[in-house]
Amino acid sequence: MGLRRTLTAAAVMATCVAAAGPVAAAAAPAAPAPPAITAPSDGATVTTTTPPVRGTAQPGDTVVVVALGVVVCTTAVPASGAWGCVPASPLEAGPHLLIARQIDAQGASSASSNTVKITVAVTAPAGSPSAGATAAPSGGGVGVMVPLAIVATAAVAILLIVLLLGAGRRRRR
Repeated sequence: MGLRRTLTAAAVMATCVAAAGPVAAAAAPAAPAPPAITAPSDGATVTTTTPPVRGTAQPGDTVVVVALGVVVCTTAVPASGAWGCVPASPLEAGPHLLIARQIDAQGASSASSNTVKITVAVTAPAGSPSAGATAAPSGGGVGVMVPLAIVATAAVAILLIVLLLGAGRRRRR
């Protein structure tokens, strides 16, 4: 009769760990420092839908600029550490919060940069009515100034009513 031994998984693991000695865990790569946005300045009003964004970061890394959760632009940081990029798609008129993140060669991402609030204020081209334009009364008389958008909407509504009434009369004949 031979000696019979029953080994459990825990016993095998304990034996292997004891034989191998202490094992050092590999440390995760340290995240890079966050970049800084230096332009446009916080609270600025810009008159273009593609405002240049500039800042500083670690040379050789990549900077990603985000507005409201959407990537606005991405750029590689040159040796000087001064980076800049222009939005690939135009920003809509109104307020935007810009932040940047830095990604190093190992793929580690930094915390967010300083938050920069900008307002995109685009003016209408010369000769075209702007969103806030009003229709003045004709003939030099005194009247109420009415926004052009309301005048245009009313004109379309009247045209539709006339067309529908005319179509109804033709069917009855």
